[in-house]
Amino acid sequence: MVIRKFSLTLFPFYQILSHGAGAEESSFAAETKEQNKKGSEILHKILVRTKLKINQEITAMDPNAQNQNINSVDPIRSTIAKNQTRDSSGKFVSKVDPLKVPPISVTTTQTGINTTTPPDLVNVKITNPFVYIKYWWKRIMANEGIDLRLRVKPLTVFGVSLIAFSLAFGLGGVVLPVAFPGLKINGIIYSSPTPTPETIWKDTALKGTLTKSNTTPVKFYLVTTSTEAVTLEVPVGFNLITLVGKRILAVGTYNSKDKVLEVEDIQDLEVLPTTPIPIPTSPPTPTPSPNPTPTPTGNPTPEPSISPFPSETPLI
Repeated sequence: MVIRKFSLTLFPFYQILSHGAGAEESSFAAETKEQNKKGSEILHKILVRTKLKINQEITAMDPNAQNQNINSVDPIRSTIAKNQTRDSSGKFVSKVDPLKVPPISVTTTQTGINTTTPPDLVNVKITNPFVYIKYWWKRIMANEGIDLRLRVKPLTVFGVSLIAFSLAFGLGGVVLPVAFPGLKINGIIYSSPTPTPETIWKDTALKGTLTKSNTTPVKFYLVTTSTEAVTLEVPVGFNLITLVGKRILAVGTYNSKDKVLEVEDIQDLEVLPTTPIPIPTSPPTPTPSPNPTPTPTGNPTPEPSISPFPSETPLI
Protein backbone atom coordinates (compact mmCIF):
# COMPACT_ATOMS: atom_id res chain seq x y z
CA MET A 1 0.00 0.00 0.00
CA VAL A 2 2.87 2.37 0.58
CA ILE A 3 4.05 1.95 -3.00
CA ARG A 4 0.56 2.53 -4.34
CA LYS A 5 0.23 5.72 -2.31
CA PHE A 6 3.57 6.91 -3.69
CA SER A 7 2.36 6.32 -7.24
CA LEU A 8 -0.75 8.43 -6.61
CA THR A 9 1.22 11.37 -5.29
CA LEU A 10 3.23 11.72 -8.56
CA PHE A 11 0.46 13.59 -10.34
CA PRO A 12 0.28 16.51 -7.84
CA PHE A 13 4.07 16.81 -8.06
CA TYR A 14 3.88 17.10 -11.88
CA GLN A 15 1.12 19.71 -11.54
CA ILE A 16 3.30 21.80 -9.23
CA LEU A 17 6.14 21.67 -11.79
CA SER A 18 3.82 22.52 -14.64
CA HIS A 19 2.33 25.48 -12.72
CA GLY A 20 5.78 26.74 -11.93
CA ALA A 21 6.77 26.46 -15.58
CA GLY A 22 3.59 28.29 -16.60
CA ALA A 23 4.44 31.18 -14.25
CA GLU A 24 7.89 31.46 -15.76
CA GLU A 25 6.52 31.43 -19.36
CA SER A 26 4.77 34.72 -18.76
CA SER A 27 8.02 36.42 -17.65
CA PHE A 28 10.48 35.18 -20.35
CA ALA A 29 10.60 35.77 -24.07
CA ALA A 30 9.39 33.43 -26.79
CA GLU A 31 12.70 31.60 -26.98
CA THR A 32 12.76 30.86 -23.25
CA LYS A 33 9.17 29.69 -23.44
CA GLU A 34 10.02 27.16 -26.12
CA GLN A 35 12.93 25.80 -24.09
CA ASN A 36 10.78 25.44 -20.96
CA LYS A 37 8.10 23.72 -22.96
CA LYS A 38 10.56 21.18 -24.29
CA GLY A 39 11.93 20.64 -20.79
CA SER A 40 8.45 20.03 -19.39
CA GLU A 41 7.69 17.52 -22.16
CA ILE A 42 10.89 15.62 -21.40
CA LEU A 43 10.11 15.62 -17.68
CA HIS A 44 6.57 14.46 -18.43
CA LYS A 45 7.87 11.52 -20.43
CA ILE A 46 10.23 10.55 -17.60
CA LEU A 47 7.43 10.67 -15.03
CA VAL A 48 5.06 8.67 -17.24
CA ARG A 49 7.63 5.96 -17.80
CA THR A 50 8.41 5.86 -14.08
CA LYS A 51 4.73 5.57 -13.20
CA LEU A 52 4.17 2.76 -15.71
CA LYS A 53 7.13 0.88 -14.36
CA ILE A 54 5.89 1.22 -10.78
CA ASN A 55 2.40 0.07 -11.77
CA GLN A 56 3.88 -2.97 -13.50
CA GLU A 57 5.84 -3.85 -10.36
CA ILE A 58 2.72 -3.45 -8.18
CA THR A 59 0.69 -5.61 -10.51
CA ALA A 60 3.35 -8.27 -10.46
CA MET A 61 3.42 -8.24 -6.58
CA ASP A 62 -0.37 -7.99 -5.95
CA PRO A 63 -2.51 -10.22 -8.19
CA ASN A 64 -5.71 -8.56 -6.92
CA ALA A 65 -4.64 -5.21 -8.29
CA GLN A 66 -4.52 -6.45 -11.93
CA ASN A 67 -8.28 -6.08 -12.36
CA GLN A 68 -8.19 -2.54 -10.99
CA ASN A 69 -5.53 -1.32 -13.50
CA ILE A 70 -7.04 -2.87 -16.64
CA ASN A 71 -9.20 0.14 -17.53
CA SER A 72 -7.02 2.77 -15.87
CA VAL A 73 -6.14 5.77 -18.11
CA ASP A 74 -3.20 8.06 -17.62
CA PRO A 75 -4.70 11.51 -16.89
CA ILE A 76 -1.53 13.35 -17.97
CA ARG A 77 -1.31 11.71 -21.39
CA SER A 78 -5.03 12.08 -22.02
CA THR A 79 -4.91 15.81 -21.22
CA ILE A 80 -1.97 16.42 -23.61
CA ALA A 81 -3.59 14.32 -26.36
CA LYS A 82 -6.81 16.37 -26.11
CA ASN A 83 -4.96 19.66 -26.50
CA GLN A 84 -2.73 18.56 -29.49
CA THR A 85 -3.85 19.14 -33.09
CA ARG A 86 -4.40 16.17 -35.40
CA ASP A 87 -4.47 15.93 -39.20
CA SER A 88 -7.09 14.26 -41.41
CA SER A 89 -5.56 10.82 -40.82
CA GLY A 90 -5.63 11.20 -37.02
CA LYS A 91 -1.91 11.76 -36.55
CA PHE A 92 -0.50 14.54 -34.38
CA VAL A 93 0.68 17.67 -36.18
CA SER A 94 3.97 19.18 -35.10
CA LYS A 95 3.67 22.59 -33.51
CA VAL A 96 5.09 25.51 -35.44
CA ASP A 97 6.09 28.69 -33.72
CA PRO A 98 4.51 31.60 -35.66
CA LEU A 99 7.10 34.00 -34.25
CA LYS A 100 10.04 31.99 -35.53
CA VAL A 101 10.94 33.71 -38.81
CA PRO A 102 13.98 32.61 -40.82
CA PRO A 103 16.78 35.20 -40.76
CA ILE A 104 17.18 37.50 -43.71
CA SER A 105 20.64 37.50 -45.26
CA VAL A 106 21.83 40.23 -47.58
CA THR A 107 24.90 39.78 -49.75
CA THR A 108 26.52 42.45 -51.88
CA THR A 109 28.87 41.80 -54.78
CA GLN A 110 31.26 44.47 -55.90
CA THR A 111 32.23 44.34 -59.54
CA GLY A 112 35.16 46.45 -60.52
CA ILE A 113 35.99 47.66 -64.01
CA ASN A 114 39.41 46.70 -65.33
CA THR A 115 40.78 49.80 -67.00
CA THR A 116 44.25 48.40 -67.67
CA THR A 117 43.19 45.75 -70.24
CA PRO A 118 40.39 46.92 -72.54
CA PRO A 119 37.85 44.25 -73.57
CA ASP A 120 37.91 42.73 -77.05
CA LEU A 121 35.65 44.27 -79.67
CA VAL A 122 35.26 40.98 -81.57
CA ASN A 123 36.15 37.61 -80.07
CA VAL A 124 35.98 34.72 -82.58
CA LYS A 125 36.71 31.13 -81.63
CA ILE A 126 37.14 28.47 -84.35
CA THR A 127 37.54 24.84 -83.37
CA ASN A 128 39.97 22.58 -85.17
CA PRO A 129 38.00 20.17 -87.40
CA PHE A 130 41.04 17.94 -87.87
CA VAL A 131 40.79 16.86 -84.24
CA TYR A 132 37.35 15.37 -84.84
CA ILE A 133 38.60 13.71 -88.04
CA LYS A 134 41.50 12.26 -86.08
CA TYR A 135 39.22 10.86 -83.38
CA TRP A 136 36.87 9.46 -86.04
CA TRP A 137 39.74 7.76 -87.87
CA LYS A 138 41.11 6.42 -84.58
CA ARG A 139 37.75 4.83 -83.74
CA ILE A 140 37.60 3.23 -87.18
CA MET A 141 41.13 1.84 -86.97
CA ALA A 142 40.48 0.52 -83.46
CA ASN A 143 37.80 -1.78 -84.88
CA GLU A 144 39.85 -2.85 -87.91
CA GLY A 145 41.82 -6.03 -88.20
CA ILE A 146 41.37 -9.70 -88.89
CA ASP A 147 40.45 -11.96 -86.04
CA LEU A 148 41.65 -15.38 -87.13
CA ARG A 149 40.89 -18.29 -84.87
CA LEU A 150 41.96 -21.81 -85.70
CA ARG A 151 40.57 -24.70 -83.77
CA VAL A 152 42.78 -27.78 -84.10
CA LYS A 153 42.29 -31.14 -82.46
CA PRO A 154 45.06 -33.60 -81.53
CA LEU A 155 44.33 -36.11 -84.30
CA THR A 156 44.25 -33.33 -86.89
CA VAL A 157 47.60 -32.02 -85.70
CA PHE A 158 49.11 -35.49 -85.98
CA GLY A 159 47.79 -35.94 -89.55
CA VAL A 160 48.96 -32.52 -90.72
CA SER A 161 52.40 -33.06 -89.17
CA LEU A 162 52.73 -36.44 -90.92
CA ILE A 163 51.84 -34.94 -94.30
CA ALA A 164 54.20 -31.99 -93.82
CA PHE A 165 57.04 -34.31 -92.79
CA SER A 166 56.59 -36.52 -95.87
CA LEU A 167 56.43 -33.52 -98.20
CA ALA A 168 59.47 -31.89 -96.64
CA PHE A 169 61.75 -34.93 -96.97
CA GLY A 170 60.13 -36.54 -100.02
CA LEU A 171 58.97 -34.10 -102.65
CA GLY A 172 61.06 -31.35 -101.12
CA GLY A 173 64.24 -32.97 -102.41
CA VAL A 174 62.88 -32.75 -105.94
CA VAL A 175 61.06 -29.42 -105.88
CA LEU A 176 63.39 -27.25 -103.81
CA PRO A 177 66.55 -27.68 -105.97
CA VAL A 178 64.56 -26.53 -108.97
CA ALA A 179 63.26 -23.45 -107.17
CA PHE A 180 66.60 -22.72 -105.47
CA PRO A 181 69.55 -23.67 -107.70
CA GLY A 182 72.67 -24.78 -105.86
CA LEU A 183 70.72 -26.19 -102.92
CA LYS A 184 72.38 -29.26 -101.36
CA ILE A 185 70.00 -32.05 -100.28
CA ASN A 186 71.17 -35.51 -99.17
CA GLY A 187 74.75 -34.71 -100.13
CA ILE A 188 73.90 -34.03 -103.78
CA ILE A 189 74.75 -30.65 -105.22
CA TYR A 190 72.56 -29.66 -108.11
CA SER A 191 74.29 -27.34 -110.55
CA SER A 192 72.40 -24.30 -111.66
CA PRO A 193 71.72 -24.14 -115.40
CA THR A 194 73.96 -21.71 -117.29
CA PRO A 195 72.22 -19.44 -119.75
CA THR A 196 73.02 -20.04 -123.42
CA PRO A 197 74.82 -17.02 -124.87
CA GLU A 198 72.92 -15.31 -127.62
CA THR A 199 74.65 -15.36 -131.01
CA ILE A 200 75.18 -11.78 -132.10
CA TRP A 201 77.75 -12.04 -134.92
CA LYS A 202 77.08 -14.22 -137.93
CA ASP A 203 78.41 -14.53 -141.48
CA THR A 204 75.96 -13.24 -144.06
CA ALA A 205 75.56 -11.26 -147.28
CA LEU A 206 73.39 -8.17 -147.62
CA LYS A 207 72.14 -6.57 -150.82
CA GLY A 208 71.25 -2.92 -151.10
CA THR A 209 72.20 0.60 -152.15
CA LEU A 210 75.44 2.14 -150.89
CA THR A 211 75.16 5.59 -149.29
CA LYS A 212 77.49 7.82 -147.30
CA SER A 213 77.26 10.49 -144.62
CA ASN A 214 78.42 14.12 -144.86
CA THR A 215 80.37 13.91 -141.61
CA THR A 216 84.10 13.61 -141.07
CA PRO A 217 85.23 10.88 -141.18
CA VAL A 218 82.85 9.61 -143.83
CA LYS A 219 80.68 6.64 -142.89
CA PHE A 220 79.15 4.26 -145.40
CA TYR A 221 75.71 2.71 -145.02
CA LEU A 222 73.99 -0.04 -146.92
CA VAL A 223 70.26 0.57 -147.35
CA THR A 224 68.63 -2.82 -147.78
CA THR A 225 65.41 -3.60 -149.61
CA SER A 226 63.54 -3.42 -146.27
CA THR A 227 64.64 0.26 -145.92
CA GLU A 228 66.98 -0.63 -143.06
CA ALA A 229 70.37 1.12 -142.90
CA VAL A 230 73.35 -1.07 -141.99
CA THR A 231 76.70 0.49 -141.06
CA LEU A 232 79.63 -0.83 -143.14
CA GLU A 233 83.06 -1.19 -141.56
CA VAL A 234 85.48 -1.34 -144.50
CA PRO A 235 89.18 -2.28 -144.10
CA VAL A 236 91.64 0.63 -144.21
CA GLY A 237 92.99 1.53 -147.65
CA PHE A 238 89.88 0.96 -149.74
CA ASN A 239 87.82 3.73 -151.31
CA LEU A 240 84.08 3.23 -151.80
CA ILE A 241 83.30 6.70 -153.19
CA THR A 242 82.89 5.32 -156.72
CA LEU A 243 80.25 2.86 -155.54
CA VAL A 244 77.97 5.39 -153.80
CA GLY A 245 74.43 5.23 -155.18
CA LYS A 246 74.88 1.82 -156.75
CA ARG A 247 73.42 -1.52 -155.82
CA ILE A 248 76.05 -3.79 -154.32
CA LEU A 249 76.29 -7.09 -152.51
CA ALA A 250 78.29 -6.87 -149.28
CA VAL A 251 79.64 -10.05 -147.68
CA GLY A 252 81.06 -10.21 -144.19
CA THR A 253 80.25 -10.64 -140.48
CA TYR A 254 76.95 -9.04 -139.37
CA ASN A 255 76.08 -7.84 -135.86
CA SER A 256 72.28 -8.03 -135.49
CA LYS A 257 72.29 -6.01 -132.26
CA ASP A 258 74.26 -2.95 -133.42
CA LYS A 259 73.32 -3.26 -137.14
CA VAL A 260 76.99 -3.35 -138.20
CA LEU A 261 78.49 -5.32 -141.10
CA GLU A 262 82.27 -5.89 -141.06
CA VAL A 263 83.38 -6.33 -144.67
CA GLU A 264 86.13 -8.90 -144.84
CA ASP A 265 87.64 -7.92 -148.19
CA ILE A 266 87.00 -5.41 -150.94
CA GLN A 267 86.83 -8.24 -153.36
CA ASP A 268 83.74 -9.45 -151.62
CA LEU A 269 81.90 -6.39 -152.91
CA GLU A 270 80.16 -7.15 -156.20
CA VAL A 271 78.76 -4.42 -158.41
CA LEU A 272 75.30 -5.30 -159.67
CA PRO A 273 73.57 -3.82 -162.76
CA THR A 274 71.28 -0.88 -162.18
CA THR A 275 68.31 -2.68 -163.76
CA PRO A 276 67.65 -6.28 -162.97
CA ILE A 277 68.45 -8.83 -165.74
CA PRO A 278 65.35 -10.68 -166.95
CA ILE A 279 65.41 -14.44 -166.60
CA PRO A 280 64.35 -16.35 -169.79
CA THR A 281 61.31 -18.53 -169.30
CA SER A 282 59.66 -21.12 -171.69
CA PRO A 283 55.93 -20.96 -172.47
CA PRO A 284 53.87 -23.57 -170.71
CA THR A 285 52.87 -26.66 -172.79
CA PRO A 286 49.19 -27.59 -172.78
CA THR A 287 48.31 -30.76 -170.98
CA PRO A 288 45.94 -33.12 -172.92
CA SER A 289 42.66 -33.90 -171.19
CA PRO A 290 41.77 -37.56 -170.52
CA ASN A 291 38.59 -37.48 -172.79
CA PRO A 292 39.21 -35.20 -175.79
CA THR A 293 36.14 -33.77 -177.59
CA PRO A 294 36.47 -33.80 -181.45
CA THR A 295 36.03 -30.41 -183.08
CA PRO A 296 34.77 -30.42 -186.80
CA THR A 297 36.98 -28.58 -189.24
CA GLY A 298 36.45 -27.70 -193.06
CA ASN A 299 34.19 -25.58 -195.29
CA PRO A 300 30.41 -26.20 -195.36
CA THR A 301 28.84 -27.54 -198.71
CA PRO A 302 26.14 -25.35 -200.33
CA GLU A 303 22.63 -26.86 -200.77
CA PRO A 304 20.45 -26.26 -203.92
CA SER A 305 17.34 -24.08 -203.61
CA ILE A 306 14.09 -24.06 -205.77
CA SER A 307 12.67 -20.72 -206.85
CA PRO A 308 8.87 -20.30 -207.62
CA PHE A 309 9.42 -18.55 -210.96
CA PRO A 310 11.34 -20.15 -213.81
CA SER A 311 14.41 -18.37 -214.85
CA GLU A 312 14.52 -16.93 -218.38
CA THR A 313 16.86 -18.52 -220.76
CA PRO A 314 19.00 -16.21 -222.74
CA LEU A 315 18.25 -15.92 -226.44
CA ILE A 316 20.97 -16.86 -228.84
